[in-house]
Amino acid sequence: MTCDNTEIHDEKIPQDASSNNSDQLTNSDEAMQKDINADTAIPSDPGSSQEYSLEEFMLLKQQNDEYASKLQEYESIIKRQQAEFENYRKRTLKEKSEYFKYAGFEVFKDLLTTVDDFDRALQTEVKDKAHKAFLKGFEMIDEQIKNLMKKHQVTEISGTGSEFNPSLHQAISAEEDKEVKTNTVMEVFQKGYLLHDKVLREAKVKIKKPVACSEKDPKEIKEKINNDGETEG
Repeated sequence: MTCDNTEIHDEKIPQDASSNNSDQLTNSDEAMQKDINADTAIPSDPGSSQEYSLEEFMLLKQQNDEYASKLQEYESIIKRQQAEFENYRKRTLKEKSEYFKYAGFEVFKDLLTTVDDFDRALQTEVKDKAHKAFLKGFEMIDEQIKNLMKKHQVTEISGTGSEFNPSLHQAISAEEDKEVKTNTVMEVFQKGYLLHDKVLREAKVKIKKPVACSEKDPKEIKEKINNDGETEG
């Protein structure tokens, strides 16, 4: 029986391949560990992966609160300044409007003397034609002046028959009248005028005032008492 001298050789595994497999396993483990660390880490800033300690986190929160407080303070200052400016703007517009509204006050006040002179001149009675023509010219000028005053909101204060108003009328004289219940203008000595709602000149007037109870006829007072008594009965 013949035996074959066959040599059995062990299969050799290349060292390089074994080393590569070991490195791949190591790298895979490291990558997995990094993924785990990344998942379990709690970054203080959502946009950053940087980790902060509790003390650092509290410090950042305090700074954030301070910035928020300052921002609110600055917003309050801006709003207050805006309100002050708006009030200033409105006040300036009002003052400007008032200025132009009453700009001609002193001019029209001085003009009233001339208006009075024209009024007296027009009350003069004339008979001859020459003077009538002259008076007609006065009437035309007086009408132009009155139209100019009306155009600029200069109006005449109410006169005879109106209720006496101490803000508009100046009482030069007065007399009692049983027929009136309130002080009433009965005669105008000098006309008064307003510029818009502001008095250019008070009207000088004579007024009628109610009779005081103490100065009434005693007989009239007695009759009134008796009538009141009968009404109550």
